[in-house]
Amino acid sequence: MHVTITETEKVMENDPRGLWYLYPSIPPLVMMRKLRKFYENLVTASVVDTLRASGKVAISRNFFTQKRRLELAERRIKIGRRAYYVVDRTDVPRRARKLLRDGWPIVEYEVE
Repeated sequence: MHVTITETEKVMENDPRGLWYLYPSIPPLVMMRKLRKFYENLVTASVVDTLRASGKVAISRNFFTQKRRLELAERRIKIGRRAYYVVDRTDVPRRARKLLRDGWPIVEYEVE
């Protein structure tokens, strides 16, 4: 189990949309995985820009208890298969507070 803070600066670096033209024999499942990951990163980047402008943060659902998740149900956003809750910087849970750095509005909690 480790905690990561999402980096979105290199989203457009590995754009797979041109691979169909360059490699027409690429398997469709491989292309589908690459495109899904790319679009999840693209949506994450736009959410990061929006959250930076509003001064809020998105915290992964694993940082909250079930009771707190039910209280924040209307603030939930889903990106791909991951759920995040948008909260003010003052409402960040104690476990996530020490992980927040300035400039990173999304905190993820990944379980390996």
